[in-house]
Amino acid sequence: MKIGFVFLCKNDIHQLQLWLDFFKNNYDKCNIYIHSYDQDNITQDFVKKYHIDKVLPTGWGDIYEPISYCMNMSIQNNDYKLVLLSESTIPTKPFNYIYDYLTKDDKGYLNYNMTNKLVVTMQTNRYKNNCKNIKEFEKAINFSH
Repeated sequence: MKIGFVFLCKNDIHQLQLWLDFFKNNYDKCNIYIHSYDQDNITQDFVKKYHIDKVLPTGWGDIYEPISYCMNMSIQNNDYKLVLLSESTIPTKPFNYIYDYLTKDDKGYLNYNMTNKLVVTMQTNRYKNNCKNIKEFEKAINFSH
């Protein structure tokens, strides 16, 4: 059982050494997908190695295409779950902790801020709409808390 990790980046990953340490000895338990919209300025071999085969259009708050593309790759690779990351994200727990936590059940997790109902509604609707575009993914969605 593998977990997919999707990095959405401008070019390189900040704090790359933390990620190299995180993934060390665990590549058999994961698939890594990296999308960088500034592909010409990638300097890290790790990013070059795991970069997806397309550069898709992105903008602030508009990351649907690379996420959708990576989700489909993840489904084709039979990843059990998919973790969405940015170039600034850092791991705060060891790989095996994250792996065990995510593989213990079949639930998905979405982080959001409940303090602004308009933002929550907008994000939830965007998420539901995006989920409809991937048939296999939408079947198992449960938006209960």
